Amino acid sequence: MRLQGSFPSGLEMCEGLTNLYLSGNKFSGPIPNLSLMVPYLTTLDLSFNLFSGEIPADFSSCIYLNSLNLQHNNLTGQIPNEITRLQRLKFFNVSFNQLSSQIPERFANFSSDDFSGNSGLCGKPLKDCLLSLSKKNLDTGEVVASTLGVIIGFSIGIIVSSQIDLENPRIAWAFYCIVVKNSWLTFSEYVLKFFKRKA
Repeated sequence: MRLQGSFPSGLEMCEGLTNLYLSGNKFSGPIPNLSLMVPYLTTLDLSFNLFSGEIPADFSSCIYLNSLNLQHNNLTGQIPNEITRLQRLKFFNVSFNQLSSQIPERFANFSSDDFSGNSGLCGKPLKDCLLSLSKKNLDTGEVVASTLGVIIGFSIGIIVSSQIDLENPRIAWAFYCIVVKNSWLTFSEYVLKFFKRKA
């Protein structure tokens, strides 16, 4: 029979506890501030439960912790940077949760298996975080930029052409190259850069 309910608050009576294994149960709800309940923990295994909410930043106060296993829960949010202060931490597994954002650099040399199963996580040891537009968004940006570029270019052409003599072939060609073509390309590049910054 699996244990269920919220995190067992009675553990605060076991202040000297160093190893805690609650894996494979049905505990749910948020993970409390364990640094106040069991401050001397060296190993904590809460894997394969139903814990939800964010990973507590207060884990950073469990200064003796060298193994933290949180895989296969329903944890959300990002991995708190405060955890990187745990100098003794050698094992850290948060795979198969619902975490997002960039993985702190402290864990760049950990196994990718420790972070897999979180579609919103990126950065080493997983794939690099995207700094540019996705292909789909980029294609959309190109279409918008090209369309606006053509409109602007022709608008400028109509205005300027009314002021110069385009019957002269040389003047007409120079007008096309300098005004219409360049304005289209320049504006297209500007719009693409705008979309990339928004991404």
